[in-house]
Amino acid sequence: MTIIGAVVGLMPFCASAGVVAYWDFGSNGVADVSGNGHTLTNSGVVFRGGTAVFGGTQTVFSTVGTVNLGAYTGITVEYFIRTTTASDCIVLEHSKICNKNPGGFLSEMGGFAKPGSVSGFLCTALGDKYNGELSLAGAVSDGRWHHVALVIDSSKAGVDRVQLYLDKVRQAKVAGCSDATAAAFRNETFFIGSRSNTVNKFTGQLDDVRISDQALTTNQFLQLPTLAPEVAYWPFSPGTETVDATGNGNTLTNIGVAFVKGAASFGGTQTVFSTIGKLDLSGYQAVTLEYFICTSSTNSSVVIEHSANAGSYSGAFASAYSDFNSIGNLTGVLKTSAGYNIDATTAGAASDGRWHHVAVVIDPAKAGADRLQLYFDKVRQATHGVYTNDAVTAFRCDLLFIGSRANSTAKFSGQLDDVRVTGRTLATNEFLQIPSTDLPQGVLAYWPFEPGVEIADVTGNGNVLTNQGVSFYGGAAVFNGSQNVFSTLGKLDLRWYPAFTVEYFIRTASANNSLVLEHSTNTMFCAGAFCSALGESHIPGLLTGAFRTTPVNCYNIEATAAGAASDDKWHHVALVIDSSKTGADRAQLYFDKIRQTTYGNHADDADTAFRNEILYIGSRANMTFKFSGRLDDIRVTGEALAPSLFMPRRSDPTRGTVIFFR
Repeated sequence: MTIIGAVVGLMPFCASAGVVAYWDFGSNGVADVSGNGHTLTNSGVVFRGGTAVFGGTQTVFSTVGTVNLGAYTGITVEYFIRTTTASDCIVLEHSKICNKNPGGFLSEMGGFAKPGSVSGFLCTALGDKYNGELSLAGAVSDGRWHHVALVIDSSKAGVDRVQLYLDKVRQAKVAGCSDATAAAFRNETFFIGSRSNTVNKFTGQLDDVRISDQALTTNQFLQLPTLAPEVAYWPFSPGTETVDATGNGNTLTNIGVAFVKGAASFGGTQTVFSTIGKLDLSGYQAVTLEYFICTSSTNSSVVIEHSANAGSYSGAFASAYSDFNSIGNLTGVLKTSAGYNIDATTAGAASDGRWHHVAVVIDPAKAGADRLQLYFDKVRQATHGVYTNDAVTAFRCDLLFIGSRANSTAKFSGQLDDVRVTGRTLATNEFLQIPSTDLPQGVLAYWPFEPGVEIADVTGNGNVLTNQGVSFYGGAAVFNGSQNVFSTLGKLDLRWYPAFTVEYFIRTASANNSLVLEHSTNTMFCAGAFCSALGESHIPGLLTGAFRTTPVNCYNIEATAAGAASDDKWHHVALVIDSSKTGADRAQLYFDKIRQTTYGNHADDADTAFRNEILYIGSRANMTFKFSGRLDDIRVTGEALAPSLFMPRRSDPTRGTVIFFR
């Protein structure tokens, strides 16, 4: 919604011009944001996306009182219109019946047997005396936003008394409608969308109806409709999978796309998944497209495309997968009137079978590499090649295709969630934070090292380990300090969780400075990473739990006493990290279920997102600080657990049959 301060910024009228009445159809809908009190009364008109929506059955939409224009010698009436109707109807009328009230004016559609046209008339005298102009047939019935201005200047004579502008272009005079009779403006009710709230009812959308107290020039007209920024949003919620959650009516049509746990699942053979009608972005100066993607496909495909082919239509945009023969990359593409703007991720960035956030931020007011900005997991990506064209480009009114090119080729395989289109540039902190699909809950990964399936993640979430040099004995992993590889095969994704708990059992007599667990290649350089180390600062048997926060060299760290973990006995360790906590409570280390103390002054609580990283076990990045001893029951839970919910004991190793002799 546009508040009055912002509205003034959009109105470049000269200092002597004033606004008599202005309805931007914002959050209040019926309010006159000029401050002059010309409130509307309404029955049957709804407000959606900062516009007034007329279904053709509205009964009342007019000013509560009259709008007195009698003191002015010139006025300008403006509005934005979007409709597909071509029938004869009243858009605006100042008087109950204009042709019976000299000085009354109207703007109508479909008059003079020209369906889909728009006109503007001033009644100069009784006996059907008018001054008016008319557009071509079909000029405003194409389902796109158009600006209309009716400029009436009583100081002018004949053909210039009334001037109608459509999209700032002067329209043609209606034959026989150039009467020069003097007619003062009236003090009348102002009707919107019908004649006297009873007949000739309009169907479609209107926005920014404004009356100014003088004849404006085209450079003083309203430039764009004050549309609400929320254009369309499909969270694919169960039961309403194809519904646009913004309420703007951009419903999807679907043949072949399934929905699983609140996400759209594409098998690569879907035939239809797109908006039923056109998604109109022509009234916006900037656009942000967002979505979440989860795929392991290598096929080149279209993820989102606003047009049948973004390579053929100026103002079209797209996001593609495995584009430019780069398997597993993602691109953002804008077709300008003279070239392209394209950003791209690196190869393989999106093909790991994990959920990722993608944002394509497009601002045609910017130039070069900043015209289109692609963000992958909220990190700006690089311009692809030389695609930084900054030719003048307007957004389109076109179908939005999801998961294919025009429902026919380049079909996507994988999952998508939370496709959202916003009519302005968003900053990274305004992006969608988490996919609305049902993410794994509770235990996210668990390795009990059971005989025969030692490297398996028993949660079923697929976090399999890879191993070179670690042996297994008695249901535990045995590290000799020279192992080469022991880590998750893919990344362990913790980005979507506000808190998590990492637990393990440890048994060691080693005094070596070593890493037990580390979620990144080096916690020192990765904000949001965590680690648990043995012998920190070369203090034998000291066990730490550390979380790296956003500022440089800032951490949350807690530690046991020296020697606590090097007695060659089994101990339970838990590192609980909760982003809702502050200071020393952000990261809590428990040793045998007893809370430990802050290490040094490391109690920073800067807001820090968790990471999507490989989890290394028993070393730093499989390279250095190698652990000697045994580990068992490494478990990661997607919430902050209380000590009463910690694992009570090591899992029992599988044993052979016990035979009793009596």
